[in-house]
Amino acid sequence: MLVGGETVKVYLFVARLGYSRLPYVRGFRHEPQSVRFNGLQGGSAHFHGAPREVLLGNARALVEHHDVQMSFGAEVSPVGVPFRHR
Repeated sequence: MLVGGETVKVYLFVARLGYSRLPYVRGFRHEPQSVRFNGLQGGSAHFHGAPREVLLGNARALVEHHDVQMSFGAEVSPVGVPFRHR
């Protein structure tokens, strides 16, 4: 993408509602875990509420460490929505 005449790498966060398929797309300059949580929060604000469940495509990028006990329970996002891994 060109920004001010300079080529810049942009990472896209894409959220799509399951039933209506309405999209939410936001570009970021970096790809850390916090950016993805900001994307989830931005999508929730854009859709005026959080969905009951979030299906993650590239969940590995969101995991800092693996907790075996959490693997058998529900994991909850910063917006209070259960995650389901694909």
